Amino acid sequence: MIFLLFLLIALLGIVLWYVIQMDEIGRSLPSHAESSIKEPKKKQGILEEVETLNLTTISDQKRKEENGKKEANSSEKNEEVTEQQQTTPIDKEISADYVLEHTVKEGETLYSITMLYFSDSSYQEQIKLYNNITNPAKEIQVGMQLNIPDPDYMIEHTIKQGESLIGISRKYYNTDAYTGALAKYNDLQNPDHLPFGTAIHIPSPSLLEKDVPVQGSRKSSEASVETSSFSIRINKKTNQLTVFQNGDEVRSFSVGTGKDVSMTPEGDFNVVNKIEEPWYSSKGIPGGHPDNPLGSRWIGLNVPGTDGTVYGIHGTNDPTSIGGHVSLGCIRMLNEDVEWLYNQIPIGTPVTIE
Repeated sequence: MIFLLFLLIALLGIVLWYVIQMDEIGRSLPSHAESSIKEPKKKQGILEEVETLNLTTISDQKRKEENGKKEANSSEKNEEVTEQQQTTPIDKEISADYVLEHTVKEGETLYSITMLYFSDSSYQEQIKLYNNITNPAKEIQVGMQLNIPDPDYMIEHTIKQGESLIGISRKYYNTDAYTGALAKYNDLQNPDHLPFGTAIHIPSPSLLEKDVPVQGSRKSSEASVETSSFSIRINKKTNQLTVFQNGDEVRSFSVGTGKDVSMTPEGDFNVVNKIEEPWYSSKGIPGGHPDNPLGSRWIGLNVPGTDGTVYGIHGTNDPTSIGGHVSLGCIRMLNEDVEWLYNQIPIGTPVTIE
């Protein structure tokens, strides 16, 4: 009996131990299961993080590539802009009404060529652009042809109605000082008579001398002086002009002289130029115009410092002024009278004003 009771207690102990063990196993099972379930999730999370990193890396690479392309494009554009900036002046079109060809000679440079045709070094750029030149020192070679757009000088001028050599000098050189040099350069036999339609050459001022006496060729002037038998005497008090030939009085004319006695110079002078239909340059009135106070003719006197461009014998547009003290220093005549005088006396004729 005691043995059975002891065996039963032992069995109960074994069962109790088993239950405890099973309970412990049961408690540990959820932890293992959760661990086994969560592990794949952790792995999956790692994978997702890896994929995210990979995607981010790829995205960053694409972004860098795109940025690189943009920078490259921007650089190319900048290079294009730079190239355009460098080439724009050369590609720029310059229009010209007249183009003259120049053959480059030994020793010539862009500067010397520019000064020849413009007398202004700032026009070098215009010649460069028109000829697509970027490096004048290397590109301009002896014998090459350069196009000169709208040159100021080394051109021809066709005489228009009423133009004078003095007016042409003022037009191209802004001064009377080249009048005589123009006549000499063009070998004008009678610079005071420029027929309509005559073409004369307009050289660069660097090729001319200033204040050359305004007269015809040397031979014709000498001949005129030697054969001239005329002389003129002007009396300011009586306002009379008298023409003599070989000492004999030929004709006498009523004239107008200076408003003030000192305005018309006194002394012995010579006729140095003769101009038909002179321009009144101080007011820009062309020759032949009814408002021109110089009338139809100009006979210039070589009063010192004037070369026949300031004081002279001329016609008038106001016949009523003849006989009075009305001028700024010149001697006025009726147009028909000054035309007669113009046709009779040669350059070199002596004139005395008293």
